[in-house]
Amino acid sequence: MSIRSSKWAAVGLALTFGVTACSNVDTPSGPGEQAFDAAETQAQLAQVDASFDTPAFQSLAVLGGSFGSSAGAVASAAAEMLDVSTPGSVSLAGLASAASDRMRMAYASASASLAPIIPAAWLGNTYVYDPVTEAYVLDPEATGAPANGIRFILYAVNPITDAVIVDTEIGYADVLDVGTTNSTAVQLILVSGGVTYLDYTITATGVINAPVFEIAGFITDGTERVDFTLRHAIQVTIGDATVNIDYDISTNTEFSVLVAVVLTGTEANSNVSVNITLEHQANTVTLIGSVENGSGTIEVTGNGQLFAIITIIPDGVTVTDQDGNPISQEQHEALARIWKVVEDVFEVFDDLFDPIEWLFNFGG
Repeated sequence: MSIRSSKWAAVGLALTFGVTACSNVDTPSGPGEQAFDAAETQAQLAQVDASFDTPAFQSLAVLGGSFGSSAGAVASAAAEMLDVSTPGSVSLAGLASAASDRMRMAYASASASLAPIIPAAWLGNTYVYDPVTEAYVLDPEATGAPANGIRFILYAVNPITDAVIVDTEIGYADVLDVGTTNSTAVQLILVSGGVTYLDYTITATGVINAPVFEIAGFITDGTERVDFTLRHAIQVTIGDATVNIDYDISTNTEFSVLVAVVLTGTEANSNVSVNITLEHQANTVTLIGSVENGSGTIEVTGNGQLFAIITIIPDGVTVTDQDGNPISQEQHEALARIWKVVEDVFEVFDDLFDPIEWLFNFGG
């Protein structure tokens, strides 16, 4: 997946490293092996990855943070919320506060003038990338931009360095104002070679100390399609913050990933509860548990049968079956892949929010 390395939470990083480190066990663990089809799970997760691994999405991920430069603004969405160099270096309380502050400020700015969010003078304009200033500038001669939005030309990017290849246009992103008197809403449509690779709408509702952001739409690699609804609900009070995160992702092959996470943070404590469900036809895998101040457990079931217990402590992670025995290498690898997808989805939310956050900040 062409997503930046995950910076979601220390528990996620520790789990990924811990599961991978334990993957030298290759003996099946009995009944749990039948309850969890690890190979099929990895194949379906690979399909989700492929939908995000296109030149068009790579271009948006690299250039989206520069869209705000067209207004002479600094696109604050491009800034990293966290700086994680090693597992455990960031508290969940810090993550909750960072996520809350970012979206709450964006909503506070936009809520003063819910609709329209795009100034009339910008509607129907096309912007192109200037490699000298590394900013988007108006192309006064371009035509075809939507009457209710702005068009940004996209370019090929070097997959290794993320350098923009301005001589190679690959498509465009249309940013449309679709808000109402009750909500702020922006739609982004990504087109390359006549194919719509991405189409989603970001809607903001709620009040200043409790905004709700929802991103809903689809992405495709031209063959496989992934539909998604990503929702962040934030509640901020004096001394603490709570972030409720609900992600619903499904493919056109009857595979779905449901993620429900609650992050709470105070000056003294941090807590995360996790409920992840993967479904493919008649098969279901769940990961359910919680971690408080760096310690906790997550139970993994296949079709209702417990087959793995993930135990997390500040010093590391262990993964065993219900009897305390090691699980198979294939199951370890599948669990690592599951968690990697969850981490990637958190990064995807940022990549989708980046190209339009400047409008929310500008709108007030």
